[in-house]
Amino acid sequence: MADERGTGADLRRALASTTLAACVGPVTDEAAAAAGFARRCAPARGRLGLLVRALCDDLHPRHRHLRTGDGEVLVHGAWVSGGDHPVTLTGLERMLLATLAERPGVAVSRPALRRRVWGGRCHDSAIDTALSRLRRALRPVGLRLQVVQRRGWALHATGVPCPAPSRQATAVTGASPSPPPSPGAASGPSRGPASGAVAGRPIHE
Repeated sequence: MADERGTGADLRRALASTTLAACVGPVTDEAAAAAGFARRCAPARGRLGLLVRALCDDLHPRHRHLRTGDGEVLVHGAWVSGGDHPVTLTGLERMLLATLAERPGVAVSRPALRRRVWGGRCHDSAIDTALSRLRRALRPVGLRLQVVQRRGWALHATGVPCPAPSRQATAVTGASPSPPPSPGAASGPSRGPASGAVAGRPIHE
């Protein structure tokens, strides 16, 4: 379909780099790997619900929470949100911010940025221009870049843990935790009616 619209080459180039391909199951995942898709996620079985879980598990560790003097900023890919002012970064701005956000508050040198973002091939003026544009893009969300003399640039923020841990981190097994016993409830084996009824009334699950 993409080839018919003339966008097949662009699609394959994107999926061969940093774009995540969500595959509905192992068969689709194998086909995507054969096509050169670099980043993929797929459930062990071909189920739509399991695909959503696999996608969430893959994307959740990739976002960051940053604390600034004005509040908290959420960074997820090219989308940056602080308060009521979300912004969407360009591809170059996203890569710059991701590099700086790995260690907030720690200076990243010009040679390190050149190597990490440009693959070692760019002029100093290109780095300066890109950082200036990133600074302007982040201004609405309250995230600032700091120049550290003779060392480089740093993100003026502090990394904070995500308030919603991932499904893997909480070791979800598929069953909801049992609610605490109600006050006055007796402990030990139940002596009430058989399973499926309470006080003569059927339980509808």
